[in-house]
Amino acid sequence: MRSGNVRKLLVKIQRVLRRQKPQRWHPSTPSPLLAEALGASAAAGSVMLDHLSTIFFEAVSAKPRLIVELGTSSSGNSTRALLAAAEASDAQLLSVDIVDCSRIAILESLRGRWTFVMGDDVAFAGEPFERHCSARNLPPESQAILIDTSHEYTHSVLEIRAWAPRLARGGVMMFHDTNMGDGWFRRLDGKRSSSCYTIPGRALGAGLVLSRTLPSDQSGWYARSSDSNLANASGRSP
Repeated sequence: MRSGNVRKLLVKIQRVLRRQKPQRWHPSTPSPLLAEALGASAAAGSVMLDHLSTIFFEAVSAKPRLIVELGTSSSGNSTRALLAAAEASDAQLLSVDIVDCSRIAILESLRGRWTFVMGDDVAFAGEPFERHCSARNLPPESQAILIDTSHEYTHSVLEIRAWAPRLARGGVMMFHDTNMGDGWFRRLDGKRSSSCYTIPGRALGAGLVLSRTLPSDQSGWYARSSDSNLANASGRSP
Protein backbone atom coordinates (compact mmCIF):
# COMPACT_ATOMS: atom_id res chain seq x y z
CA MET A 1 0.00 0.00 0.00
CA ARG A 2 1.35 3.41 -0.95
CA SER A 3 2.29 5.84 1.82
CA GLY A 4 -0.35 8.32 0.64
CA ASN A 5 -3.08 5.69 0.93
CA VAL A 6 -1.82 4.69 4.38
CA ARG A 7 -2.01 8.31 5.52
CA LYS A 8 -5.58 8.66 4.25
CA LEU A 9 -6.59 5.46 6.00
CA LEU A 10 -5.08 6.65 9.29
CA VAL A 11 -6.88 9.99 9.03
CA LYS A 12 -10.18 8.18 8.45
CA ILE A 13 -9.60 5.90 11.45
CA GLN A 14 -8.76 8.90 13.66
CA ARG A 15 -11.97 10.64 12.63
CA VAL A 16 -14.08 7.60 13.38
CA LEU A 17 -12.47 7.24 16.82
CA ARG A 18 -13.00 10.94 17.62
CA ARG A 19 -16.69 10.63 16.81
CA GLN A 20 -17.05 7.92 19.42
CA LYS A 21 -16.05 10.33 22.19
CA PRO A 22 -18.64 12.72 23.64
CA GLN A 23 -17.90 16.37 22.91
CA ARG A 24 -16.99 18.41 25.96
CA TRP A 25 -16.12 22.04 26.56
CA HIS A 26 -13.36 22.93 28.98
CA PRO A 27 -14.34 26.18 30.76
CA SER A 28 -10.72 27.24 31.18
CA THR A 29 -10.12 27.27 27.41
CA PRO A 30 -9.76 29.79 25.99
CA SER A 31 -11.74 32.35 27.98
CA PRO A 32 -13.91 32.29 31.10
CA LEU A 33 -16.11 34.87 29.37
CA LEU A 34 -16.76 32.45 26.50
CA ALA A 35 -17.43 29.58 28.88
CA GLU A 36 -19.95 31.71 30.80
CA ALA A 37 -21.71 32.76 27.60
CA LEU A 38 -22.01 29.16 26.40
CA GLY A 39 -23.26 27.89 29.74
CA ALA A 40 -24.68 24.38 30.00
CA SER A 41 -25.24 24.18 26.24
CA ALA A 42 -21.50 23.74 25.76
CA ALA A 43 -21.79 20.13 26.92
CA ALA A 44 -24.30 19.26 24.19
CA GLY A 45 -23.07 17.68 20.98
CA SER A 46 -22.81 20.10 18.07
CA VAL A 47 -20.89 20.25 14.79
CA MET A 48 -20.10 23.88 15.67
CA LEU A 49 -18.67 23.10 19.10
CA ASP A 50 -15.11 22.39 17.95
CA HIS A 51 -14.93 25.78 16.24
CA LEU A 52 -16.33 28.07 18.94
CA SER A 53 -12.96 28.95 20.43
CA THR A 54 -11.61 29.78 16.95
CA ILE A 55 -14.67 31.89 16.15
CA PHE A 56 -14.32 33.73 19.48
CA PHE A 57 -10.58 34.29 19.02
CA GLU A 58 -10.82 35.49 15.42
CA ALA A 59 -13.70 37.84 16.18
CA VAL A 60 -11.89 39.41 19.14
CA SER A 61 -8.64 39.63 17.17
CA ALA A 62 -10.42 41.69 14.50
CA LYS A 63 -11.04 44.42 17.13
CA PRO A 64 -14.67 44.70 16.09
CA ARG A 65 -17.21 47.43 16.52
CA LEU A 66 -19.86 45.35 14.75
CA ILE A 67 -19.96 41.57 14.33
CA VAL A 68 -22.33 40.04 11.78
CA GLU A 69 -23.74 36.51 11.98
CA LEU A 70 -25.53 35.24 8.86
CA GLY A 71 -27.50 32.17 9.88
CA THR A 72 -28.40 31.55 13.53
CA SER A 73 -28.51 27.91 14.57
CA SER A 74 -31.32 26.63 16.76
CA SER A 75 -28.74 25.66 19.39
CA GLY A 76 -27.53 29.26 19.53
CA ASN A 77 -23.94 28.24 20.25
CA SER A 78 -22.35 30.39 17.56
CA THR A 79 -24.50 33.35 18.61
CA ARG A 80 -23.39 32.98 22.22
CA ALA A 81 -19.73 32.69 21.18
CA LEU A 82 -20.00 35.85 19.08
CA LEU A 83 -21.79 37.65 21.90
CA ALA A 84 -18.90 36.74 24.18
CA ALA A 85 -16.54 38.24 21.59
CA ALA A 86 -18.74 41.35 21.43
CA GLU A 87 -18.62 41.66 25.21
CA ALA A 88 -14.84 41.30 25.24
CA SER A 89 -14.53 43.94 22.51
CA ASP A 90 -17.31 46.34 23.58
CA ALA A 91 -18.98 45.65 20.23
CA GLN A 92 -22.45 44.87 18.86
CA LEU A 93 -23.67 41.65 17.23
CA LEU A 94 -26.13 41.60 14.33
CA SER A 95 -27.68 38.23 13.44
CA VAL A 96 -29.75 37.63 10.29
CA ASP A 97 -31.80 34.52 9.53
CA ILE A 98 -34.93 33.66 7.54
CA VAL A 99 -36.22 31.77 10.60
CA ASP A 100 -37.16 33.55 13.81
CA CYS A 101 -34.30 32.72 16.20
CA SER A 102 -34.85 35.71 18.46
CA ARG A 103 -35.80 33.52 21.43
CA ILE A 104 -32.64 31.45 21.74
CA ALA A 105 -31.30 31.36 25.29
CA ILE A 106 -28.56 33.91 25.93
CA LEU A 107 -27.29 35.64 29.04
CA GLU A 108 -29.43 38.62 29.93
CA SER A 109 -26.27 40.62 30.53
CA LEU A 110 -25.39 40.17 26.82
CA ARG A 111 -28.82 40.77 25.33
CA GLY A 112 -28.24 44.51 24.98
CA ARG A 113 -25.41 43.79 22.53
CA TRP A 114 -27.56 41.65 20.22
CA THR A 115 -29.88 42.58 17.38
CA PHE A 116 -31.72 39.84 15.51
CA VAL A 117 -33.27 40.46 12.11
CA MET A 118 -35.52 37.89 10.42
CA GLY A 119 -35.05 38.16 6.68
CA ASP A 120 -32.96 37.45 3.61
CA ASP A 121 -29.30 37.98 4.47
CA VAL A 122 -28.34 38.84 0.88
CA ALA A 123 -31.02 41.53 0.59
CA PHE A 124 -30.15 42.90 4.03
CA ALA A 125 -26.56 43.61 2.95
CA GLY A 126 -27.76 46.63 0.97
CA GLU A 127 -29.67 49.65 2.26
CA PRO A 128 -31.12 47.82 5.31
CA PHE A 129 -27.60 47.22 6.60
CA GLU A 130 -26.64 50.83 5.98
CA ARG A 131 -29.70 52.00 7.92
CA HIS A 132 -28.90 49.59 10.75
CA CYS A 133 -25.39 50.99 11.06
CA SER A 134 -26.45 54.61 10.68
CA ALA A 135 -28.95 54.25 13.55
CA ARG A 136 -26.06 53.14 15.77
CA ASN A 137 -23.52 55.73 14.56
CA LEU A 138 -21.43 53.01 12.95
CA PRO A 139 -19.85 52.91 9.50
CA PRO A 140 -21.60 50.42 7.15
CA GLU A 141 -19.04 47.69 7.66
CA SER A 142 -18.25 44.75 9.92
CA GLN A 143 -14.90 43.62 11.23
CA ALA A 144 -16.02 39.98 11.70
CA ILE A 145 -18.64 38.12 9.64
CA LEU A 146 -19.71 34.50 10.20
CA ILE A 147 -21.66 32.77 7.38
CA ASP A 148 -23.53 29.59 8.28
CA THR A 149 -26.73 29.58 6.23
CA SER A 150 -28.02 27.33 3.42
CA HIS A 151 -24.60 26.06 2.23
CA GLU A 152 -26.02 26.02 -1.30
CA TYR A 153 -23.54 27.05 -3.98
CA THR A 154 -25.60 29.77 -5.69
CA HIS A 155 -26.69 31.31 -2.39
CA SER A 156 -23.15 31.20 -0.99
CA VAL A 157 -21.79 33.04 -4.04
CA LEU A 158 -24.46 35.72 -3.64
CA GLU A 159 -23.59 36.06 0.06
CA ILE A 160 -19.91 36.52 -0.68
CA ARG A 161 -20.61 39.12 -3.35
CA ALA A 162 -23.04 40.98 -1.09
CA TRP A 163 -21.07 40.89 2.16
CA ALA A 164 -17.42 40.94 1.09
CA PRO A 165 -17.68 44.70 0.34
CA ARG A 166 -19.05 45.13 3.88
CA LEU A 167 -15.99 43.55 5.45
CA ALA A 168 -13.75 46.19 7.00
CA ARG A 169 -10.10 46.38 6.04
CA GLY A 170 -8.24 43.82 8.13
CA GLY A 171 -11.52 42.09 9.02
CA VAL A 172 -12.24 38.37 9.00
CA MET A 173 -15.02 36.46 7.20
CA MET A 174 -15.69 32.96 8.54
CA PHE A 175 -17.52 30.16 6.73
CA HIS A 176 -18.89 27.11 8.54
CA ASP A 177 -19.74 23.73 6.95
CA THR A 178 -17.13 24.16 4.24
CA ASN A 179 -16.72 20.49 3.32
CA MET A 180 -20.21 19.31 2.48
CA GLY A 181 -21.15 16.21 0.47
CA ASP A 182 -18.82 13.44 -0.66
CA GLY A 183 -15.65 15.44 -0.50
CA TRP A 184 -16.39 17.78 -3.41
CA PHE A 185 -16.63 21.54 -3.32
CA ARG A 186 -17.11 24.26 -5.95
CA ARG A 187 -15.08 27.41 -6.37
CA LEU A 188 -16.47 30.85 -7.16
CA ASP A 189 -15.75 30.20 -10.86
CA GLY A 190 -18.03 27.14 -10.70
CA LYS A 191 -15.29 24.52 -11.09
CA ARG A 192 -15.47 21.44 -8.89
CA SER A 193 -12.47 20.24 -6.88
CA SER A 194 -12.00 17.27 -4.62
CA SER A 195 -10.95 17.29 -0.98
CA CYS A 196 -8.04 15.02 -0.16
CA TYR A 197 -9.35 13.37 2.99
CA THR A 198 -12.94 12.13 2.82
CA ILE A 199 -15.05 9.17 3.84
CA PRO A 200 -17.05 8.00 0.79
CA GLY A 201 -20.77 8.52 1.17
CA ARG A 202 -20.43 10.60 4.32
CA ALA A 203 -20.84 14.35 4.60
CA LEU A 204 -18.01 16.06 6.44
CA GLY A 205 -19.53 19.46 7.04
CA ALA A 206 -17.83 20.70 10.17
CA GLY A 207 -15.06 22.68 8.49
CA LEU A 208 -14.39 26.34 9.18
CA VAL A 209 -12.63 28.53 6.61
CA LEU A 210 -11.36 32.00 7.47
CA SER A 211 -10.89 34.73 4.86
CA ARG A 212 -9.22 37.94 5.92
CA THR A 213 -8.68 41.19 4.08
CA LEU A 214 -5.12 42.44 4.09
CA PRO A 215 -4.01 45.65 5.83
CA SER A 216 -4.73 48.99 4.15
CA ASP A 217 -1.25 49.23 2.61
CA GLN A 218 -1.78 45.97 0.70
CA SER A 219 -4.51 44.53 -1.50
CA GLY A 220 -6.38 41.26 -1.90
CA TRP A 221 -7.37 38.50 0.51
CA TYR A 222 -5.86 35.46 2.10
CA ALA A 223 -7.63 32.44 3.53
CA ARG A 224 -6.83 29.57 5.82
CA SER A 225 -8.78 26.56 6.99
CA SER A 226 -9.15 25.11 10.47
CA ASP A 227 -10.48 21.92 8.88
CA SER A 228 -7.86 19.24 8.26
CA ASN A 229 -9.84 18.22 5.18
CA LEU A 230 -9.07 21.44 3.36
CA ALA A 231 -5.68 22.73 2.39
CA ASN A 232 -4.68 26.32 3.16
CA ALA A 233 -5.34 28.63 0.25
CA SER A 234 -4.41 32.13 -0.79
CA GLY A 235 -5.62 34.39 -3.54
CA ARG A 236 -7.09 37.66 -4.60
CA SER A 237 -10.42 39.17 -3.71
CA PRO A 238 -13.38 37.35 -5.39
